[in-house]
Amino acid sequence: PAFGGLDAAKTVREAAVNSGPVQLDPNVTLTNADGTGFGGGRLTVSIAGATAADSFSIREADGITVAGNGVYYQGTRIGTVTSDGAAGSALTVAFDSGPVSNQAATALARSVSYSSTSDAPGAAARAVTFQAVDAEKTAGAARMNLKIAADRDAPQVSGLDAHMVRTPQEALTARLVDGDVTARNPDGTGFSGGSLNVHLDGATAGDDLTLASGPFRIQGTKVFLGATHVANVTASGQDGTDLTIKFKAAAKVSDAQMTQLMEQVAHSTSDAAPPEGERTLTFTLTDKEGDVTRASVGLTVAQPNRAPVATDDARTTAEDT
Repeated sequence: PAFGGLDAAKTVREAAVNSGPVQLDPNVTLTNADGTGFGGGRLTVSIAGATAADSFSIREADGITVAGNGVYYQGTRIGTVTSDGAAGSALTVAFDSGPVSNQAATALARSVSYSSTSDAPGAAARAVTFQAVDAEKTAGAARMNLKIAADRDAPQVSGLDAHMVRTPQEALTARLVDGDVTARNPDGTGFSGGSLNVHLDGATAGDDLTLASGPFRIQGTKVFLGATHVANVTASGQDGTDLTIKFKAAAKVSDAQMTQLMEQVAHSTSDAAPPEGERTLTFTLTDKEGDVTRASVGLTVAQPNRAPVATDDARTTAEDT
């Protein structure tokens, strides 16, 4: 059997294959020159070095439909999916023993589609192999070099609590906003040259944002990770202002380190009567590529509930009134 017209090289956008399967080649042909078709044979599509992020599937078009593991061409069953192509596995359709024409085999080859869940696909081309076995059990193959053009992804924050409530007494001392949060740059390039901004809506002069004890420490306007100067403070977080930390371009700041920095952020207030109700505290992360994301938590400084207090009273009225 022979494949004709298969693109030797193809480039797809990361965003496209992240959002759903992309047809690999709508013009490829698959023929058995002996004229006996593909009954009892198979079609397999695989990718070298596949990971769980890589998947193949069958696109229902041009007469091809799928029901369960059965594959049909123009309403007639032509084969069975024996390997579904998901999570790095090969896509394999075993053709039924009955007649399977060149037209049916071509339609199936054209229906092969690819998707990926990777946000950091890498620049190297990967070899996609189409292999067919015909009715005479003869094999033929063709290869496509598939590249995924990376798209920039905004950083991600997970695990941030939705609300936190403190009494005024508790809020006098700096306490962590959230000690169990995760920051990630899906592009895999970290946060070098990026920044972290923390903003409190309705902040007063009594509100302070700072870093609690941990891997990062502020000394003047410099931020150190251990003994290394990795960032600068461009807004202090004191007296109701934002806390903004800007990383140096040369500093290598990983996802884990941005996570540690976020987990060190602490809030306190010296207000005797803090604003009533919930205020929004927002983390804004900028990654190496300059992409931005925001994540927020509701902050309430409230007096604890107290039992109502009754006071003795006396009243005098005139007789017979």
